[in-house]
Amino acid sequence: MIKAVIQERILSILGVGLLSVLAGASYYSALKAEADFLHADTNSESPDFVATKMVVTSFEADGTAKSRTFSDRAISYEDGRMFAAMPVYVTINPKAPQTRARADRGTSKDGGASVFLEGNVVVTREADAERAAMRMTTPNAWVYPDEDRMRTAAPVRMKQGTDLTTGVGMKLDIVERTVQILKNVHTVSQSVVMNKEVQE
Repeated sequence: MIKAVIQERILSILGVGLLSVLAGASYYSALKAEADFLHADTNSESPDFVATKMVVTSFEADGTAKSRTFSDRAISYEDGRMFAAMPVYVTINPKAPQTRARADRGTSKDGGASVFLEGNVVVTREADAERAAMRMTTPNAWVYPDEDRMRTAAPVRMKQGTDLTTGVGMKLDIVERTVQILKNVHTVSQSVVMNKEVQE
């Protein structure tokens, strides 16, 4: 009799324990499923947004428009990565000659603080009272919108007025309106060539 009661109590305790284990396992499974869902929802490979024909305007501290960036298609991620197809960067300071940069592709890993342009990069600057219009081509270039500058370590070809300059590496200051070709610099002045041909 006593033995039967003991066995019954043991079975009862085991049953309660088994139910607790099953309940705990179910709760853990539910939490894990929710965590997996949230992780998938915020995965770094899931874009924050995808936009077509996008235009982004940057402003000075006083609220005046500084530059605009256009792209046929743009993808932005939560971790700061951005990708753009056919990006065009344009300065819009009415007191300075407009500078433009366009390319086949644009990439940023810091939310747009620096942008790497690649594929048929063309940089142009309007003429002003002191300098002729400039057009530069290069395979790739970095643009720093907040710092008003561009640079590249790739070969460049620059046409300014009657001068044609080629070299490797370039630094461009948008505010100072200066361009520095870093090495292997070769300049041919079309006016000198024309004068030479006339003399001959």
